[in-house]
Amino acid sequence: MKDHFADPEKIETLAEKVGLSTSSFHLHFKNVIAMTPLQYQERLRF
Repeated sequence: MKDHFADPEKIETLAEKVGLSTSSFHLHFKNVIAMTPLQYQERLRF
């Protein structure tokens, strides 16, 4: 996400790349990063 923060990458695509369902990816991401994938992506853009 950091390297391509301007690219509109869907959460479903990211989840598939790491072998998780969308809901599992969202949960794990939030537990590790302390924000949702969308919040993280928005923060990278600013």
